[in-house]
Amino acid sequence: MSRSPASPAASSNRPSLRFTPPAHWCNDPNGLLRVGERWRLWFQYAEDAPEYRRVYWGTASSGDLLRWRFDGVALTADAGCDAYSGSVLDAADVTTTNGRTLAFYTANRSGEPRRQTQRSATAALDGARLVPDAGAPVLDEGLADFRDPFVCPAPGGGYTMLVAKPVPWNGGPEGARSRIALYRSDDLRDWRAASEFGPAEEPRVLW
Repeated sequence: MSRSPASPAASSNRPSLRFTPPAHWCNDPNGLLRVGERWRLWFQYAEDAPEYRRVYWGTASSGDLLRWRFDGVALTADAGCDAYSGSVLDAADVTTTNGRTLAFYTANRSGEPRRQTQRSATAALDGARLVPDAGAPVLDEGLADFRDPFVCPAPGGGYTMLVAKPVPWNGGPEGARSRIALYRSDDLRDWRAASEFGPAEEPRVLW
C-alpha cells in the first residue's frame, strides 16, 4: 500500500492493501524476494495499455511490504516476443550468478509459427532490472503453448522446473487439455525431462 503518486492507493478505485502500478494492466505475480535491504516484487505488466497488449515484467520494491515504490519495467523479452510469467530464484540458492537473483520466464513469440520457450535472465544487484541471458532457450520443445516455468531447488541437490504443457484431448488438437511437466537440472542451463502429471479435467484450457 502506498499513498504516493507512484502507487496511488488513495484512489477509491484502487485496492488499499495490495500493490498496483500507477497505470495500465498488471497480472500474475512472478516472485517476491528480499534483495539487499528491500523486498522486491516482480509481476506481469503491460507498459502502455490498460488491457492485455505487449507483456513485460514490471517490478516494485518495499521496505515493509506495505508501502511500495513502482520501479518500472524489469524485463523485456527478445524482439518479437512477450515476456510471459515465470519465477525467480533467490541468489542464495544459485551458485552460478555471483550473488545475483536468477529469473526464468516464457518467451512468447506471437507471430507465425507461434512458439513458447523457457528462458533465463540475471538480475542487477538490486533486482530492478533483469537482463536476458545470451544463447539458446534453456528449454524448447517446439510448442505453441508451453509456459510459466516455476524453478526451485530440489531435495538432495540440483533444481526442478515445472511447466504447463498441452496434451491432446479426446482426439482434439494439442492445447485442448494441460498437464504439468517436471524437468531436472544440475546447472540451471541443461534440463532433462523427469516426469509429468495430469491432465487437468477442464478441457480446452492450458494452465
